[in-house]
This record gives sequence, structure tokens and C-alpha cells, in this order.
Amino acid sequence: MTYYLVILTDIHLGKTAIFKNQASILIHGINLLLIRFKENVSADFLNYQFKYKRRVGEFVGIAQKSVNQSSINQSKLKNLDFILPPIQVQKHIVSKIEELFSELDKGIEELKTAQQQLKVYRQAVLKWAFEGRLTNEDVKEGELPKGWKYKKLSEVSKRITDGEHFRPITQETGIPFLSAKDVRDTGVSFDEPLFISEETARKALQRCDPEKGDILIVSRGATVGRLCIVKTNKFFCLLGSVILIKAKIDLSNEFLAYVLKSPEINRKLI
Repeated sequence: MTYYLVILTDIHLGKTAIFKNQASILIHGINLLLIRFKENVSADFLNYQFKYKRRVGEFVGIAQKSVNQSSINQSKLKNLDFILPPIQVQKHIVSKIEELFSELDKGIEELKTAQQQLKVYRQAVLKWAFEGRLTNEDVKEGELPKGWKYKKLSEVSKRITDGEHFRPITQETGIPFLSAKDVRDTGVSFDEPLFISEETARKALQRCDPEKGDILIVSRGATVGRLCIVKTNKFFCLLGSVILIKAKIDLSNEFLAYVLKSPEINRKLI
């Protein structure tokens, strides 16, 4: 059976695929280049080599630009250099590539499974911690250890508020004005902040004044419920998509952050 290597010449410039017959290729459109190899060339071997060349950017060098998009220059393609060992070596290389790729795919699936298991275990640890069972194995489920009691968040916080409910005029430099996207699990991020003037910042801080040690919780959007502790003394303001919690002095802010991350409490938050 004759195999054909097809190269896409549209927005997926240089992407390749192998077809078993020419008729099936025609169905897929006109933005294709069709290559039929000589008998001493493995289509699979050349396909993998094409994929490598595309990854390292060699197709950019043989592309010609038009008004709408780039396309492959066939003349340059014909003069593109390829490594070509004997046919049996080609087949052996293809077999080895597919074997290793299969192992990589299996490893990726196992990693995804492990990540999911770690997520479940992390949630279980938090659940046990705030049921008292992490430090006291004798505590029964649904009961609190001796000396523990329930408290409302307002009772253990000096202040609970959120950021500005309007979006002020921004500028290229100034005081960082952070939103939900800037609240990360490890702390606040200043990678891509908005900036406001010092005058606007002074007004914003009257409502919400984040400081080192405060807890920030995303209140809306795709990452609602995500939270972190402020670990910087850097001066910044917050948009209304973030809630700020200032724990009282006699309460560990790290303990409170873990409470808020625990499965039962976090479900109530979102």
C-alpha cells in the first residue's frame, strides 16, 4: 500500500499527517502539499523528522508570506535537507520513537492520576485538621476536641471588606491596583498589575488597606475561592473582585487561611 505524507500550508503551517490513499486526502481541502516517497524511504520516519523540523522552526525559513497568511514555498521545500539512514534503520528508529512516546503518554496519564490523588489527599488532611482528628486520633467524627469551639469569621477578624467597586482611571506607572487574577496560591503577584495615581490610591485605601499578613480571597470569576496571605510590605490597592480579611492579633493568620481552604468552609465560600 502506498502512503502519502501531507503538509498543511494554512494557519497550521508545516503540520503533517500520513494518509493511506490519495482519495482520502482530497476530502480535506486545498491547503495541502502531497508527498509520495520512494521505496527506500519510510513515510513514518520522514513524518517524525518533519515534526521535529517544524518544532525547531525550520518551516519558518521556507515560508512565503502573503497578505492573509504564510504558506510553504515548494521550491525551498524540495531543497530541504533530511537525514536518511538505510530503510531498516529508519524503521527501527520509528519503532523506538513510538515505544518511547507510548511510555511518555503513559507517564503523563500516571502523573495526572497522581496529581488528582494528591489533591484528594490534601483536602482530606485539611478536613481532619479542622475536625481535630489530625492531632487527636481519639476524636470521633462530628465532635470537637475538648477546649475547641465554633466562632464566626466576624468574631475573629478585625476587619472584613473588599476592594473598590468601580474601576478608576489607570496609568502606565504608579501604585499597583490588583484584581482576582493577581491573587495566587503563593501570594499576590505583581507581574501584570494595573496602576493608579497616588491620589486615587489614598481614596481606595480608605475602603480596603491590604497589609502584610492579611488574607485575600477571590470573590468572583473563574478562580472564586482562591486565597492567599499577603507576604509583602509593598504598597498596593485592590479591586472589588478580592475580599480582604484582617485576623485579630490572638489568631494565627496561617491557621485561619487553612481553615478557609478546608473543603467544608471553602464550599460555603463559593
